[in-house]
Amino acid sequence: MKKLLLALLLLFVPMEAYAAASGANNGAVVKKTAALASSLVLRTTCNQNCVLTSFEVSQDSALSAAPWTILIFDATAVPGDGAVTPAKCYTVPSGTTSFTAAFNTPPIFLIGIVIVLSTNASCFTQNSAAVGAHAFISGDTQ
Repeated sequence: MKKLLLALLLLFVPMEAYAAASGANNGAVVKKTAALASSLVLRTTCNQNCVLTSFEVSQDSALSAAPWTILIFDATAVPGDGAVTPAKCYTVPSGTTSFTAAFNTPPIFLIGIVIVLSTNASCFTQNSAAVGAHAFISGDTQ
């Protein structure tokens, strides 16, 4: 009798089930510059477990005459120009005006996530002052 009542209850009582859409980026934080810039602070708090899932940089051709560098820091603010130690570094060849990256295994950041453009072709010397406001920058984090 109990099994019959339970079966009838399940049959006639509406229940909602929720499933995230396939490919949903649950918990994602998307941030982008509102105007041309040389850097973007994506996250200022990570609680030791932020991940960068993807980012994009599109510049207005001011940097494309020479190689330029995208530096990504585990930090809460843009570091000053000079010697730096980024968490990730991408040297972009001359003639290139945009760069996009998406990570199958996203890098983990413990403090924060900051993207900075530099005119140096070195990963360990930042020169963002020379970049000026010439790029759209966006990033997706979790």
